Amino acid sequence: MPSSVPATPLPVAPSSPSALAAAAEATRLEAAGDAAPDAAAAASLYERALWMRRTRPLFAKLVAAVDRQRAADPGYLFATHTLSRRLTVVTAADAGYAGLLDTMLSTVRFLRGAPALRLAVYDVGLEPDQARRLRADGMTVVTPDWHLPRALEGRYPSHFKAMTARPYLPRYFPDSALFLWIDADVWVQEPRCLDDIVLGALCGALSIVSERHRAYSGHFLPLGETRKISEREWLNRLYSETFGAEDAAVLEDKPVLNSGVFALRAGAPHWTAWQETLAAALRRTRIPLVEQTALNHAVYRRGLPTVQFGALYNWVTHRARPRYDPAARLFLEPTPPFRPLGLIHVTGPGKEKPRRVTTVGGGTLQVPLLPPRREPA
Repeated sequence: MPSSVPATPLPVAPSSPSALAAAAEATRLEAAGDAAPDAAAAASLYERALWMRRTRPLFAKLVAAVDRQRAADPGYLFATHTLSRRLTVVTAADAGYAGLLDTMLSTVRFLRGAPALRLAVYDVGLEPDQARRLRADGMTVVTPDWHLPRALEGRYPSHFKAMTARPYLPRYFPDSALFLWIDADVWVQEPRCLDDIVLGALCGALSIVSERHRAYSGHFLPLGETRKISEREWLNRLYSETFGAEDAAVLEDKPVLNSGVFALRAGAPHWTAWQETLAAALRRTRIPLVEQTALNHAVYRRGLPTVQFGALYNWVTHRARPRYDPAARLFLEPTPPFRPLGLIHVTGPGKEKPRRVTTVGGGTLQVPLLPPRREPA
């Protein structure tokens, strides 16, 4: 896992008798992890301790133990081998996204080995047969509420519930300890990157990916306009419309945290902060990215802790088209050193259409930005 620690101090638990007992048990587990005979045992003990007491040193020990175990066993994944509490993986789809949803789910099936795993789908407009098929495959299908004032509900299409209900995941799955959200137009190429995102949330921070990469376009063409604008101007517009000019001046230079993939503990303060900022934003605007803008506002203005990963962990394709290696059947970052992408977020229109991509040999191919089809053996 890349070196990444919470950007702000973690919350301190109150010193109630139960909290003190939990802290004592966490201390015992941490000491046992320090003395464990191997990395796998140490990781298991540190993970259990982190549920009781969140500290940076303990989180750092867990990350180091996981890295040692990965070096010893390339097939090891934290989420399936060490995580002890319920993980709920959630996405959302309507009927038009059903094909993309199937693709995404096919690339996260390795998580089925996690203890008490739940795969869940917000039904924001699926056909009845599509929802039944998902349930038959073991998915939990939930129709979320709007989480809007009733007067506003008619202003939005049904699929907009995927945005307004996202900050309320713990309400729908109250028995879960940890949540992993993945947009339906994202797919996993390198499982270890998704595993890192799950691991990053154990410290109580928001584990998320920032939209910063040297290959990313720094200009945007807003819908209905003919002039491209800089990323800074675009962010200033978003924040001005949703929260006002004062907040925009503070936030326009901050890296965008992409809400299409993130992990967060159920009890983290981020949920309530996000709910509040989204409610405030929706009273002012109807922009499509309102839930992501609200999340960024909550994180940056309230100083909420984050573990931020680089763009390879959630590659936004409309900002830079990936390079392709036909022999390895892998999508890569488009600039040196051409590292494989971990998660690929197929943004923009025509998501399933072939795109012209540059290959590692310098040629071009027309391929969809989706998992390459495997030829039958």
